[in-house]
Amino acid sequence: MDLHSDWEYIRGREDKNVPAKDIKEMKQFFRDNIVLFAAVWDRQLPESDIEDYLEGDMELSDLVQDLTFYAEYSAKLDQITTIEELEEFCRKNQLVNLYGN
Repeated sequence: MDLHSDWEYIRGREDKNVPAKDIKEMKQFFRDNIVLFAAVWDRQLPESDIEDYLEGDMELSDLVQDLTFYAEYSAKLDQITTIEELEEFCRKNQLVNLYGN
């Protein structure tokens, strides 16, 4: 899946007959969490944190503390309770390159 521009689904060798509904759900999942993936691409967040967070092994409040810019913005980041709020904060302060998303 291209996580930018038109979010094109790129079939792998093993992919056969992936339902359009599943592709739509994948795209929405990545759109909903793009701030996390972009932070990893920019080396502002450890990759393992996303896995832990998505599997329910890490709370968002703990995840934000691992952002490279946490110390500078801790007072504001500590108030964030949703991924949507995190994305909005990062956009507003231009902290994460969201690659045109």
